[in-house]
Amino acid sequence: MTLKILQPDKLVIFLHLLGCDSNGHAHRPFSSIYLNNVKVVDHIAKRMYFLLEDYFKDNRTAYIFTADHGMSDK
Repeated sequence: MTLKILQPDKLVIFLHLLGCDSNGHAHRPFSSIYLNNVKVVDHIAKRMYFLLEDYFKDNRTAYIFTADHGMSDK
């Protein structure tokens, strides 16, 4: 199935995953809750990668990963 919204040239898809930031502040970066959330975010990123690669099939997709800051356990 082809979706018209995904057809424009120079399409940007922004995926904002706030869970790690929120969990890191609430539970600290070495807690089991935070570390589990990192695994969840990794899984989501992997699924999105394969979903987009399978959909576009053109080897022309660029992926940019960024974060707003680091975190200490203090």
